[in-house]
Amino acid sequence: MKKIGQVRILEATLALIVVTLSIVFVNSYYKSIIGSEANQDLSDIAYEILYSLNERELLAPYIYNENSKMLEATIASALSNRYAFKLTVYKIEEEEFKETLESIIRSTI
Repeated sequence: MKKIGQVRILEATLALIVVTLSIVFVNSYYKSIIGSEANQDLSDIAYEILYSLNERELLAPYIYNENSKMLEATIASALSNRYAFKLTVYKIEEEEFKETLESIIRSTI
């Protein structure tokens, strides 16, 4: 009788290990397929749009003149209708720069 109980505990432990490993594998596989490619594509698109605006010398005037509505409209015109975006422009004083930058980085992670 005692051996049957030990076998059941061993079976339950092995089943738990198999289920846990399956969940971990599926979760990491799913994230690697969907997440990284989509994020990289969006990063490339965002970089290209901002680089293009900078090359046409539109980016600096919009930012320094605090004309975020025109900047938003310009980005929207360059971006496909399939995407939505949120634009935030920060005005940072010299001494606040490091603290604000750290806060922005923490909020995007």
